[in-house]
Amino acid sequence: TKEATAGRCVDAAMAMLAMIASQALHVTERTPPPALRSFVDQIRAIVPPVGADRVLGPELARLAEWFTQKVFEA
Repeated sequence: TKEATAGRCVDAAMAMLAMIASQALHVTERTPPPALRSFVDQIRAIVPPVGADRVLGPELARLAEWFTQKVFEA
């Protein structure tokens, strides 16, 4: 359905934004605020911080699926 397709697009966008935010914290050597630590840890368990070039597509796909699962748990 159109709704399911739109939902998958939102989940993929959220995955990308989450990875970018996690990477920004890593590069600037900042720790996440206490309220977000668990969330960032979960993101990094799926997409570890980038230290060297690597293909991120499969990791981002898993992270998008993780967001989808979280939505349907709620």
